[in-house]
Amino acid sequence: MFAARAVPFALAALVLISAPARADIRGFNAAVKSGDYAAATSLLQTSALPADGGNTEALLALCCFRAENYRDAVLHYQQALKLDASRQDWQHMLALAQANSIAEVEQVVPPLYHFNRDELLAVPPVPAIPVPLPPLQLPYMWHKFRYLRLFVGRKVGAIGTRVFDFLTNAVGKRYLGHIWTNWYHKSVPAGILTLAYMREQLNANNLLTTYPPDTKIGFLPADLQPPPGVTHFRTADGSWNNLADPKEGAAHTRFMRNVQNAVIRPDENLLYPNPREISRKLLTRGDKMKEVGF
Repeated sequence: MFAARAVPFALAALVLISAPARADIRGFNAAVKSGDYAAATSLLQTSALPADGGNTEALLALCCFRAENYRDAVLHYQQALKLDASRQDWQHMLALAQANSIAEVEQVVPPLYHFNRDELLAVPPVPAIPVPLPPLQLPYMWHKFRYLRLFVGRKVGAIGTRVFDFLTNAVGKRYLGHIWTNWYHKSVPAGILTLAYMREQLNANNLLTTYPPDTKIGFLPADLQPPPGVTHFRTADGSWNNLADPKEGAAHTRFMRNVQNAVIRPDENLLYPNPREISRKLLTRGDKMKEVGF
């Protein structure tokens, strides 16, 4: 934020000020001293102060400035300078208010967060999610039937997976069109297989882990047991959504890359010329907006 030089909150001495006006001045000074700029602004706008050559407008502008309401500060300083254009301090504050308004420095910026090594390498915490209900106590034969269903389901699922993988590789690999892809020109089954093939190719070749080979995300040990609930519900921070790799896709883990780690080299000239300098030279508007001539 642009720094504003100290400007005293005091009204100029006025001759024959009425008693209500004196009370407004005392209330204004008390509000400013406590940092209640909204109350100070309200007092100035409703007070019965006599004409003072723009001082009231300037104080309104300064209250808006201190409250980080820079757009209103600009309007009040402009009005004050119409009444007294010789005040250089008002001109200076007007320039600061205009710069702050354009930069939108009043927008809230999240606090700086420093990552902690121990926290990044820690085991995911037990999430606050519901715990599944215990299984129902069923008769012995029901358990036998349940095991039979699981066995048949796994065998059928394994066969179905192999068949679907074969069809995906046979049909989906012909996905290239004149521009990029042609799946939307195919029938529904062929389009689904084409999209499945493209998805598998992207998962295998597009995003590559930045952790060392044979290492879990976040360098977690291999013998972690999932806490209750994660087998049935997803977590807010993304941990335990993949039981085989608990921190895969979780918060505070590394992003994946599109290239192999082995081909990455540091570039000393990566920030030369400075991107900020280029942006200022090419995109700075200046005093007036340059209109397009059409």
